[in-house]
Amino acid sequence: MMGMSLVADDVRRGLYQLPINERLALANEVITEFEAQREFEKEWSGEVRTRIDDILDGGVKLIPGDVVFAEARERIAAKWS
Repeated sequence: MMGMSLVADDVRRGLYQLPINERLALANEVITEFEAQREFEKEWSGEVRTRIDDILDGGVKLIPGDVVFAEARERIAAKWS
């Protein structure tokens, strides 16, 4: 197939050498993983949207990264001293 990487092309060729039941099992595994990934992305997109809305609505206080890292360094230093 055009546009496939060499690895994908090797996998495809190897796949067709397997018995049909093994191909079906692999296809089912790939589809199941794809569906799980798609569901995860859908849920995460909703979470991102909620967080963006919270920021835009002023519902959360944003803390600059340098402040967060300075506080983290202070806490670590206090723990180890």
